[in-house]
Formats: sequence, C-alpha cells, structure tokens
Amino acid sequence: PASNAALAAIEIVNSTRESDQTFIDQNLPPIRCVAGVNYGKAIAGNIGSNDRLEFTVIGDSVNIAARLEGITKELKKDVVISDAVFQKLSTEQQQLFTSEGEHPIRGKEKGILLYGHIN
Repeated sequence: PASNAALAAIEIVNSTRESDQTFIDQNLPPIRCVAGVNYGKAIAGNIGSNDRLEFTVIGDSVNIAARLEGITKELKKDVVISDAVFQKLSTEQQQLFTSEGEHPIRGKEKGILLYGHIN
C-alpha cells in the first residue's frame, strides 16, 4: 500500500521524463511531474448533488501529501515522501530515498521528517 504508492510515484515521474523527448521533438515544453506521498487515514467517496457528483478524498493525511507535493520544488526532488511512508518501505526500497531532514508543514505545529527520491 504505502510502498506501492511511493514506487508508483517514481514510475510516473520516470515515465513522464521519457515522454519529454517526444514533446521536445515537437517543439513543445517538457512536462514537470512531481509527487508528494503520505500515509494515514483519509475519507474517500462521492460528494455533491445529483447535478454534480465528484469523487474526492479528504483528511489530514491528504492535506500533508498536497503540502509535500509543493515542497518538491524547494527540495529539488521529483518525489518527496513522509517518514510515515518511509517506515513502510523495505530496506531495499528505502535506499531509493535520502533524508531531507525535518520540514515545517503549513497548518501543523511540528515539522515532519521528509525523504526525497534520489534523482
């Protein structure tokens, strides 16, 4: 679950990089794909009315993941994961990431330990 999400994020970023050459060959700008991955409880489901129904996820863990996505630029990493995800990885999978230290997260009193994918 958490490890699958982290590995999927890496695969998506790598696949996007591979596709970039196609865009460049067509004089189009490359795509910058980044991901923030967190682990925790969330509520998922359809919300809205009969006229407009949307599937969404909400919860603190989702908000943190969104903040991690924003931190990718600051850390110059394409994939940033929280310590909660890192702890769910195998020792071999953990070697794909490097510690980025503790970072403040908007809306949280205490920062969280982050790891960036070794590009």
